[in-house]
Amino acid sequence: MAGIDEVGRGAWAGPMTLAMVIRAVPEAFVSLDKRITDSKKVHLGVRPALARMIKSKAALTRFAWCRSEEIDLYGLTQSTISAVMYLLDKVPKIMQGDLMVCLDGRWNISHSIPVLSIIKGDSLVPVISEASILAKVARDRYMEIRGSAFPQYGWAQNKGYGTAHHKNALKQWGISPYHRKSYQPIQSLLATP
Repeated sequence: MAGIDEVGRGAWAGPMTLAMVIRAVPEAFVSLDKRITDSKKVHLGVRPALARMIKSKAALTRFAWCRSEEIDLYGLTQSTISAVMYLLDKVPKIMQGDLMVCLDGRWNISHSIPVLSIIKGDSLVPVISEASILAKVARDRYMEIRGSAFPQYGWAQNKGYGTAHHKNALKQWGISPYHRKSYQPIQSLLATP
């Protein structure tokens, strides 16, 4: 059993990050820890420890990153589908035989590995919750590192999402190479002479 989830869809800056966790049946539907749920519901201070535990118990973990440029060019839907296909293609042949992949959301993915889309799966299916936590920890770390080079945007705190501070920083400093030019308010800033 495997789970895939993404984080960063709505962020104004930085990548969208997808994680895949492959677990051994019958553990796939049993939570490793009662604190494991959708990453947005897990306390910030607890996520890294949970991520380490998830990695240590998983048969395999993989990540896919959709850069801002890709999202601007292809849109969120196509970028997500491409990243899911990338993750599925990275599953070793030896693991593919009996594998079922649970994916958070409403998707129509056609692959040789069966994919089951589950709305609110990141809260309902532990293996998807695990993927959500891994993706969140990885993306947050990425944004903290990038934030050290662009401290004016407050990415260490807002992780590239649209906060009031981030919006004010955009007005004062303009955009960075990591901003999504197809998103508002970045699009409006680019259109202003």
